[in-house]
Amino acid sequence: MIKAYFIRYTSTIDASSFSFGPITWLTSLNTVTVYSTVIHVLEDMWYLIFLALLFDISACQKCLKPDALITQTIDNEGFHRDIKYLIEFSSNNVNILFSAHCKVALRQDIPLGLFVNPDQIADLVRVRKLLAYIDGKVNVETPMHHSEPHSTYIYSINDTFSRISLELPIHLRYQRAQITGGYGKIELPKPSLLVYCPEGAILCGSSQKVEAPCDYTGAKGCMWSNVSYKAITNDIEMMVPLGNLDHYPIVSIVTLLVACAGCIYILSVLSTTIL
Repeated sequence: MIKAYFIRYTSTIDASSFSFGPITWLTSLNTVTVYSTVIHVLEDMWYLIFLALLFDISACQKCLKPDALITQTIDNEGFHRDIKYLIEFSSNNVNILFSAHCKVALRQDIPLGLFVNPDQIADLVRVRKLLAYIDGKVNVETPMHHSEPHSTYIYSINDTFSRISLELPIHLRYQRAQITGGYGKIELPKPSLLVYCPEGAILCGSSQKVEAPCDYTGAKGCMWSNVSYKAITNDIEMMVPLGNLDHYPIVSIVTLLVACAGCIYILSVLSTTIL
């Protein structure tokens, strides 16, 4: 558009009209050549202005450099325990997360030896003590060798990004009995830290994008950033008592005798009762 306008304009103006006192070198140049040069200069200027605006916009974008710490501990003993998480972001990250209305969540993969009770999670969600979504089928009755792994997404309840405390109740499954008994070991993997910023905050450098539920309802999925973090605690291991197969003959005999004695007692009572 600019180029066409200048060509039409130069067709009605004589080049000699551009002589200013001693500066008469323009009159010796062809009019089209002069304005072609001007047009190229203007095009270069527009290009430079575009680049300047582009860099300006990029500089204004919020950039989140992951700087997070996670402490993971296990409370209680026995087959019913609680995983407690403490997520801590640096002060710079806190400001960016808050201004961009970001969400923070943990993805905890549950191994075969553990399970999360869907009914218990539903009760905790109902009273707003926990916001979690279970991904996968969970059968609370099956032992470890008949169960399937599943994952649980735990969402932050408030916007206090400096210290986020989360808690997840878990339950240990019975394992297959073995000779001499002993204890079985269950290793709890470290969680994945997910960040979702709907208002334009970006991660500095490359980050892995994963699709996960937007919230605890699991109604729709969002693209979250899998953020690296520093784990304060070591890998967590839990010990589960195993049945001793060496006791199988004794237990079977005693169980059979007790069952027979019970049947005999019931029959004797029925035989002496007047109907």
